[in-house]
Amino acid sequence: MLVNLLLFSMPALQDPVVPRTSGVTPEIGMVLDGLATWDKESGAGTNLRMMELSVSSPIDPFGRAYAIVEFPGAEEVEVPEAAFVFSELPDNWEIRAGRLLVDFGKWNTVHLHDLPTIHDDPVRAGLLGGRLTGTGLELHRWFGAGDVPMRFSLGFFSDFGAHGHSADSHEDHGDHGDHGGGLVSGTSEAAGLRDWGFSGRITAQHDWGSNGWFQWGLSGFTTPQGLASSYEDGAGDDQTAYGLSSKTFGADLTFRRASVDSSKWTMGSLEYWSHSADQAHFDGSLEIERPGLNGLWGVLEQGTSSAWSRGIHGGVWEVFEEDENELAGMVGIHLNRHLSEFQRLRFGIDYGKDDPEEEKTWTVAIQWSSFLGAHRHGMDW
Repeated sequence: MLVNLLLFSMPALQDPVVPRTSGVTPEIGMVLDGLATWDKESGAGTNLRMMELSVSSPIDPFGRAYAIVEFPGAEEVEVPEAAFVFSELPDNWEIRAGRLLVDFGKWNTVHLHDLPTIHDDPVRAGLLGGRLTGTGLELHRWFGAGDVPMRFSLGFFSDFGAHGHSADSHEDHGDHGDHGGGLVSGTSEAAGLRDWGFSGRITAQHDWGSNGWFQWGLSGFTTPQGLASSYEDGAGDDQTAYGLSSKTFGADLTFRRASVDSSKWTMGSLEYWSHSADQAHFDGSLEIERPGLNGLWGVLEQGTSSAWSRGIHGGVWEVFEEDENELAGMVGIHLNRHLSEFQRLRFGIDYGKDDPEEEKTWTVAIQWSSFLGAHRHGMDW
């Protein structure tokens, strides 16, 4: 069946090669992601939003190691991923150990330049602070339910946090970093297992007609007491509260259909999140609040030829403001032009607000992405 063919061909892209006596040549790639934007508040600006260096190499017959080094704004250095991947284990097991983008939802492991939209998913950024990263261990297993391929994963992380970048060219570099807002781990004393973060995901792909598939997934992340929250005390000094907890659940549905006799295709994806986390707040004394927040994000894209595609996207999510939940939202359109296999030009318009206290604004953006050398990431389903 189509999905089985796709899945059995996918691992071939990642299978390690047994090192030769002459040594191993690592796969090295680089991505240049430039952005020009205009909005009413900031005006027009340009920026090299991201330069990404990737290195991957087989290390033994059982797997490989890889690292992703990011240079946001071509000024800072970050390492969102550096891990060992043991993919040649018996009974379709895989172990990933190191610093990882957590297997958490459909799009968490997909890098910014590989997304179907110019800007990052605003719902994930609004609820969690960005992509969820962790340092620890993930166990994956592929299996079948009849002729339906499935996969589950379990993650165990001693350190975790949100990893995000500015959405436009007027970047505030203080917002960069591995834990730039949202979920942040931390302890005030020796850490125990209750201070760790734990993730889980189960997903399956099904055939759809003669030339399509759809995928569903369920994900979760929790920490019993490993969350830290910053607040400002009565004297205006920054303080941190420890021993806090959080729970996040998500559901996603993605489909793709391609024309049999042309290069046209259609892809759609929808993600829903339910998130609750302790937050420290000072109002005469330290108070811990736990708002329950929800969010929904989706994208629909259509390829009209091998060079052109177009799409719409949007999201709505809750923001905790003044002891109550308020709504924020963003919608947009985008047009892609693939100049070659290694170069893409994208034009987009977005409208909305990520802060309920602000007015809705328009943002116009042009993205130019170039891919140099080998370019691949370890998990996309």
